[in-house]
Amino acid sequence: NESDTKVYVFKDVDEKLPVISQNAFLKTLEEPPQNILFVMTCKDASVLLETILSRSTVINIQKEDEFSTEGVSIAEEIALALLDINEYKLLSATYKVNNKDSFNQTIPYLKLLIRDTLSLTVGSDKLSNSSVPEKLTREKSLSLLDIIEKAQRMMKSNVNQNLLSTWLCSEFRRIIWQQ
Repeated sequence: NESDTKVYVFKDVDEKLPVISQNAFLKTLEEPPQNILFVMTCKDASVLLETILSRSTVINIQKEDEFSTEGVSIAEEIALALLDINEYKLLSATYKVNNKDSFNQTIPYLKLLIRDTLSLTVGSDKLSNSSVPEKLTREKSLSLLDIIEKAQRMMKSNVNQNLLSTWLCSEFRRIIWQQ
């Protein structure tokens, strides 16, 4: 009540806000009152109207316990293979993400592991409880994150998964071998 800005939180809007209510709320969202912020939570943003999404900043938050055991295992294998001299280990590990399901289960956790290495380079704590070695430099971690983001965009555009996993392997190796 004492703040200059008021924040209104709407929980589970994908379940509790039907299309007719979304349309009614849209006018307020387009021209919000001064010093008012709206925070909306949902499990599936694709259920919301496109006009609401276009006027919002969407932040995806994935809990660690939502990662599949297989995805975590493959992501850790890839992370360890990044630090290994043996090229075959990285090729073998990245080959395991050669279909859409394994890619979608593995890559988000791999991204978290790389973010952990980045966090450690600036003196922060890890986000995961993984014991993957933290031997990457800040520059290499950032480059790996860029490649992972690009791979995720490529996956959304229906790329050939075998070619994508091969490309990932080559890009990972190129980054790791840079001096």
